[in-house]
Amino acid sequence: MPKKKVNKHTPGGTINPKVLKVNDLKKELKKRKLETSGLKAALIKRLEESIEMEKQPQDDDDDDDDDNEEEQSNNNNNMDIETESSTTKTKEEQPQPTISKIKTKQNKMNTTIKPEIIMTTPTTPSSKISHHIFQPLYGAQTDGPVCFLLETDSVTILLDCGWDETFDINILEPLRNIASKVDLILISHGDLNHIGALPYALKQFDFKKNPPVYLTIPVQRLGEMCLLDALFNRGWSGRDTLLVKKNDMDDDDINEEEDENKQLFTVEDIEYCFREKSIPLNYRQNLTITGLEKGSMTITPFSAGHTLGMLSFYSK
Repeated sequence: MPKKKVNKHTPGGTINPKVLKVNDLKKELKKRKLETSGLKAALIKRLEESIEMEKQPQDDDDDDDDDNEEEQSNNNNNMDIETESSTTKTKEEQPQPTISKIKTKQNKMNTTIKPEIIMTTPTTPSSKISHHIFQPLYGAQTDGPVCFLLETDSVTILLDCGWDETFDINILEPLRNIASKVDLILISHGDLNHIGALPYALKQFDFKKNPPVYLTIPVQRLGEMCLLDALFNRGWSGRDTLLVKKNDMDDDDINEEEDENKQLFTVEDIEYCFREKSIPLNYRQNLTITGLEKGSMTITPFSAGHTLGMLSFYSK
């Protein structure tokens, strides 16, 4: 019986590698400058991959034609929309969300186009913007006494109120100028550089708002002892009088001595500052200030770590 003739080509006109003999497979691979060694299964697979790659340019051309037709259709639609919108404009244009970008994505396995629209809405700037000003009154660039001012929209806070053993009142002039707007006072350390001017300032400066003083109990006790020690070392007492006055001085020397040794604060001033004006705080105890224009403010003291009772403050 005559052998049945095998069709070596697929219905599309391409070669069917599975029905070719080994020699025919090697010939086809050689035409395509491919490797001709290996088993028949490997040769078939190699030839099929080559044929599949030859088909892709034709498929891509078909896709490009479809894309061009789709793009032309979209352009025509956009022209129609622009013509229609130009005839319906009103005199007063209302602010509308703006389209910042229009992107098109096309999946290689799917020829449908998916538009992605990113919308942005115009925002109106807030009429009320919070402002915080932190200002060193003195001591920021030295190792001496320090005093700082923190101003927010609704509250003004004095941070520390230091002095030194010279008790020079000229140092305190920046503090005198802002005393009237201070709402509260926070003290971080119990030494002279952080608390030394507080009794004098509370007595002599115009603190119109009668600000309370917040500190820890160790700072309260250490600060009182530190100032009492400084007062007695200076030769001052609990009364506003001069202790140094020698009979053998002439009048000019006495007047000069009086200016230099004029008592600036007394024991009573120290006791008033630390026993009546001071309010002790514990570590991590929240101090909440309410009734402010923009809500409330919370101040939390934390241990500064290097000496007894010393504080750092966190506010929000």
